[in-house]
Amino acid sequence: MKDIDFDSIGKKLKEIQTHKGFTQKFVASSVKVNTSHISNIENGKVKISLTTLVNVCNVLGTTVDYVLKN
Repeated sequence: MKDIDFDSIGKKLKEIQTHKGFTQKFVASSVKVNTSHISNIENGKVKISLTTLVNVCNVLGTTVDYVLKN
């Protein structure tokens, strides 16, 4: 089984967010986390929890499986 690539997840989330014109502040407030936490996720500094991943995907209008695909 492959390890989860948290760097790739963060980059994909940032790409979707940017494409949709959403700010980190908007995403963070929508999922009730700090803006710095979203930044750290996008930059691969922290591992995103499953709950936060699902919530961020819902805000971005995407699916978890799309974000997890390499």
